[in-house]
Amino acid sequence: MKGIVLILALVLALSGLAYGQTGTLSPSISLSVPTAAKIQVKNIEIYPVTKTMQVTYRWLTSDDKPIYKIDSRYYDQVWSCSDVPAQNPADCVRAGFPYLCCTGAGTGTGCNDAVTDFTDIFGFTIRSQDVGTKLGIGLRNLIIIKMKASIPALSGITITFAD
Repeated sequence: MKGIVLILALVLALSGLAYGQTGTLSPSISLSVPTAAKIQVKNIEIYPVTKTMQVTYRWLTSDDKPIYKIDSRYYDQVWSCSDVPAQNPADCVRAGFPYLCCTGAGTGTGCNDAVTDFTDIFGFTIRSQDVGTKLGIGLRNLIIIKMKASIPALSGITITFAD
């Protein structure tokens, strides 16, 4: 129960902070023409029951104009993360069931490990170096770290938000 209350408090704290926050990219990213100089986090939706989160964001030029998605008339992009249980070969009943990696009863090849992206973000513990960081800003930074790890264009990019 305490976990649900904490997550709801985080959602409420973050909802006002996350909408429309713009971070400056260093260096700029050449996605297409024009070059993206900023990223704007438009919305963060958190689903604690399914341990899933969706972040709606858009790329901006240096003068804050949104950049269309490639081959689209829309600006907004969506990044999502969730917890996914491991595919344990011991659970295999027959080839292809319950996972595609199953090769027979109790055996499987290439089964996926567990993914804990949601828990990594929301299961954080406050460290001594985190003391004094605003909760919404700290949570936003955790989300950005996960986004950077899975969006190739953000690899090696520094994102600075005006807090």
